[in-house]
Amino acid sequence: MLRLAVFLCAMTSVPSLFAQITMFWGSPFGEQSLVLQTPSGQVTIQANATGAWWSDGTRFTYPTEAAYTIACCAGPNDFFVFDLSGAPSTITGASLSIGNPNLVGNPYGLAVNIWDVTTPLASLTASSGSPDIFSDLGSGILFSSLPVGPAYDGTQVEFTLNSSAIDAIQAARGGQIAFGGSLDQIDYDAPEPNAIALAAGGLALAFWMKCRRFRTR
Repeated sequence: MLRLAVFLCAMTSVPSLFAQITMFWGSPFGEQSLVLQTPSGQVTIQANATGAWWSDGTRFTYPTEAAYTIACCAGPNDFFVFDLSGAPSTITGASLSIGNPNLVGNPYGLAVNIWDVTTPLASLTASSGSPDIFSDLGSGILFSSLPVGPAYDGTQVEFTLNSSAIDAIQAARGGQIAFGGSLDQIDYDAPEPNAIALAAGGLALAFWMKCRRFRTR
């Protein structure tokens, strides 16, 4: 009975997740590492802090504060912090390798996005905060975007970081850097309004011409 009571108390912080699609459910899992490519080889740095924040400014704490579960499309959003005090001086490429124990729900049309983080690290890793942290972890400069699917269950998910991320890593050498993560709907390119109007006009003209030919027979 005591174990059941403890479990139920813990689950009170995640009721809305049962109706959402979630990634990294049950984390931490595997490794949470930053992999740097250099002219002389590969350097791997393990995260020294991980976690996630709800949109109301509270930490996600199931099963621990180190969990980095993310959900579509109202959070939580997660973070990963790395110590770059021993980072190489020349970085030619970079990626994040994040262990994913479970992906819950149908992820069709969703992607995990990796973002820059401007929140001070002391606030980011605290036990309480503000809604601004959640927003920061899911917006800003996009470092990577990866469509997700069931094949990622129980695997290390690899995110190739772009040139903006490499520049940020170079700038943070000697200190620490944080990455934010969110699970979002893929923003497929939509046709421009003018293109839609032009297409509609073309269809209307074609229909009018067809009707005219029919009347003149």
